[in-house]
Amino acid sequence: MLRLNARWTRRLDAYRLIHQHPVNRGCHLFGIPLVFASVVLAPIMGPWAAAAVFVTGWGLQFFGHFVEGQKPSILGDPRFFVMGGVWWLQRVGVPVAETREDPSD
Repeated sequence: MLRLNARWTRRLDAYRLIHQHPVNRGCHLFGIPLVFASVVLAPIMGPWAAAAVFVTGWGLQFFGHFVEGQKPSILGDPRFFVMGGVWWLQRVGVPVAETREDPSD
């Protein structure tokens, strides 16, 4: 199980808000693992194949945001790259414990 503190839970909530359209969600469901796979498997795939997979993954996500009418969250805060991975894990069934209260707030 993945556990998020209150700050990361708020980021995940913000991420969800700009990923409402079913087309955008579908594009991200396929695009996010393509981007991660291209980075992790680049030594095995070779640079040209990894670049093609990387561009395809990002292309899907940018298309989804075009359909949704929202700019990609990563453009405003690179930490949303991590949130995309968390969102994807949750969508495919990995349990994510979200913390709603922050003791330091």
